[in-house]
Amino acid sequence: GTVIVIALAERYTKSDGSFVLTDVPELHDLDFFVRAATNEQATSPLALEEPDEHERKRGVADVGSLALAPSMEISGVVLDLETRRPVDGVDVRLEPVPRRSGRAGQVARTQENGTFRLRGLLPGAWRAVVKTKGYVSYEGEKLQVERGSKPVYVDLDPGFVFEGVVRDEQDRPLSGVLVTVEPVPEFSGVPHLTTRTDRDGRFRVSGVPRYTSSTIEAAREGYLTTVIHGLMASKRDIRLMLKSLRRPRRTTGK
Repeated sequence: GTVIVIALAERYTKSDGSFVLTDVPELHDLDFFVRAATNEQATSPLALEEPDEHERKRGVADVGSLALAPSMEISGVVLDLETRRPVDGVDVRLEPVPRRSGRAGQVARTQENGTFRLRGLLPGAWRAVVKTKGYVSYEGEKLQVERGSKPVYVDLDPGFVFEGVVRDEQDRPLSGVLVTVEPVPEFSGVPHLTTRTDRDGRFRVSGVPRYTSSTIEAAREGYLTTVIHGLMASKRDIRLMLKSLRRPRRTTGK
């Protein structure tokens, strides 16, 4: 009942575990992806040898045996670094180390109590990655997945907050302004953080890395974009002004 997949061909194994794949492209480097209903799986990159004369006549290449490794599972919990409360509804992604190892990443969403469980993992080195709104992006240290692996604890840092207001030249609040926060280059792995101002012109951006400076940009159609460099993430009550691109009308009188 095991499924053998190679290139675009897919077959089930017979009762004795043997398999035959037909219409396989004539390539020398092929990847076998093996799945089994017993939660065993394996990915086996094979460098096929040049077929001998007998195999060439038959049009068959013998790849030998493929060994299935029992799949593993790992569990954990995601907590807020400051409040120590569980964070629910967050996607936890487990990425293989190194990333080009022939193993596919796995994703699980945290429950109401912050817990998550990932199944069907191959033994080896993995890394937990969490990117969610309101928190600094998390990349954990390398961990070994094996039988009896200990639970993974992920502490999400809410970071610092930018708060402020955007107004026009007449000191009127501007709604719908796109506010973008970009951390300094050494945090290039952190995505840009964006939000829009409310009807009072106010904005709030959380999840900014601590003790860093950032660039903040405010943009809205019909106005000149405002950019400020070197703002510290702990700064509150930021005041931004956008200048209108429209020229004021001139009035004449007698």
